[in-house]
Amino acid sequence: MAGTVVIVANTHLIRQALSQSLQPLGFKVHEFAEAAAAIAKLNALAPDLFVIDVDGAGRAWRPLAAGLQASAVTIVLLAGRFGLEDAHEALAAGVAGVILKPFQKETTVRLVELLLKRRGLRPRRAAPRFVPPQDALLQYRGLGRWERASVHNLAEGGLAVALAGPDAQPGVNRNALIPSATLQIGSAEAVVSLQGVHRSPGIAGLSLVRFLEGKGTVTHLLAQLHARVFGPLGKKRKW
Repeated sequence: MAGTVVIVANTHLIRQALSQSLQPLGFKVHEFAEAAAAIAKLNALAPDLFVIDVDGAGRAWRPLAAGLQASAVTIVLLAGRFGLEDAHEALAAGVAGVILKPFQKETTVRLVELLLKRRGLRPRRAAPRFVPPQDALLQYRGLGRWERASVHNLAEGGLAVALAGPDAQPGVNRNALIPSATLQIGSAEAVVSLQGVHRSPGIAGLSLVRFLEGKGTVTHLLAQLHARVFGPLGKKRKW
């Protein structure tokens, strides 16, 4: 998952909770305390998801939602209380959904579902992809030389690496087998075997065949990221 998110909430703790849950999924998050400041930068940011805390904001969300109705922006409201009349008005204004506070990490799933629905997409991946919390590199033996690629994201079944150019990292072409590669995440390391499954102009996707060393390192990291985004009791679902 990737995209740009704008969060409007006059409470820092709400903005922080949302940011901490969305950034590991690859979202670029922009926080604002007031709607007017977000609107002033709306064209430059071009958000995919717009989350507004309506408590204490009066009717400020209504003209904003109406103005964005014809766009592809997914609008989600956060509220402590939300009446039936307000809900009907929100739906008429193009709001994708309302989430009642307090915002909990488990609710991140609902935000992702609303965004996918707005885009007309159906979940198809077996596990969420997380952006590593620190620099991560994949090092392996390519065509006669050692290759290093920056890790773009990481999941239970594999990873994606960023390609520097069309001729970079020849060993990660689709269907290529990498029998041994070193995955470095900060100071931690794991040795894995990988199978190429996807190649696009800037990204190569690699499926994890098996761990040769350091399985616990990666498993622990993924568990930490999952708890940070979805809470400790996240259910298995498609992404």
